[in-house]
Amino acid sequence: MLDIRMPEMSGLELQEQLRATHISIPVIIMTAYADVAVALRAMKTGALDFLEKPFDDEVLLRTIRVALQRDEEARARSAEKQEAVQRLAQLTPREREVLELLVAGLCSREIATKLHVAQKTVEAHRASIRRRTRTDTVAELVRLVLEARA
Repeated sequence: MLDIRMPEMSGLELQEQLRATHISIPVIIMTAYADVAVALRAMKTGALDFLEKPFDDEVLLRTIRVALQRDEEARARSAEKQEAVQRLAQLTPREREVLELLVAGLCSREIATKLHVAQKTVEAHRASIRRRTRTDTVAELVRLVLEARA
């Protein structure tokens, strides 16, 4: 909860500083001195909501609940992405090449031709990719790659 008028630094300035330093927390702006320009600035900078004083306690509690829920969801997505990135980081450069071609929809024979290797070599890389990324299917691999790139 940030107030527009705070000592030494306004709530908007603090919000912008948090964003600039990549601190991702839900921000609710409140003020008794609202105007459209200030509200727009707050929302463009990522405020979850903008409350005008005086506000109802239930409105405040509901807004805080939404903020906490969104923060929890964002942290879960971030953790999933980080796990996907870590799983893919275990691949060798050649396995990454094979993976990219798999994700592009090529079959083992086409990958072998493109990389100038035997099809059995591609199959060995595919097995290693599945083992290192702990996936069983190409669909799971694609989901993992998409999660890492999200």
